[in-house]
Amino acid sequence: MENLAAYVGSRIRKLREARNLTPEELAEKLGVSRVAVNRYETGARKANQDTLYDLASIFHVSINDFFPSTTSDNNSQALIDIYEQLLPNRQKHVFNYANKQLIQQKNAYSSKIG
Repeated sequence: MENLAAYVGSRIRKLREARNLTPEELAEKLGVSRVAVNRYETGARKANQDTLYDLASIFHVSINDFFPSTTSDNNSQALIDIYEQLLPNRQKHVFNYANKQLIQQKNAYSSKIG
């Protein structure tokens, strides 16, 4: 696995791009320079706990979203990556579809048992 700072940096970049923010805009929201944002995104500079907390707040995600998944299921992370890149109205469609699938699955399972 790549080093953690590079992984975190790639997550920062994906989240920034998914929200159509420029490095300059993110820098302004964080109160740092554009160069600092670039260094975070490339992994040249480690984002400390306070910075990650601020980023999580800006992007409306959990601080855990900056770290690799502890499961070996790559499909789950791929789905999350896709979801995060969608605009809110499209995220709602994905959520509604997934919820409908879950309900149908539960209903199918209960009818087999009962």
